[in-house]
Amino acid sequence: LRGKRASRLKKGVRAHAPKAPGVYGMLDSRDRLIYVGKAKNLRSRLLSYFREDSRNPKAGKIIRQTRRLVWEQTGDEFAALLRELELIQRLRPRFN
Repeated sequence: LRGKRASRLKKGVRAHAPKAPGVYGMLDSRDRLIYVGKAKNLRSRLLSYFREDSRNPKAGKIIRQTRRLVWEQTGDEFAALLRELELIQRLRPRFN
């Protein structure tokens, strides 16, 4: 993942994503939710998608199609897990 889009997404994460538990979503160019994930630390988890050498091929495919990142902070890790499951069941993102 290279170029201005990746750089812009990464800067947004660095500037705004909290170091707290929560769920995150990745949206494509049509603003469709393509992936939902959970994290103990949203900022750290989202930044991991931009490290090409340490991510799996599926993560690379997802982030290449991502145009916007959204997240929701939760009280703890368990709340994040429950919210992730709810969102996946309700919205059925393509890559989950």
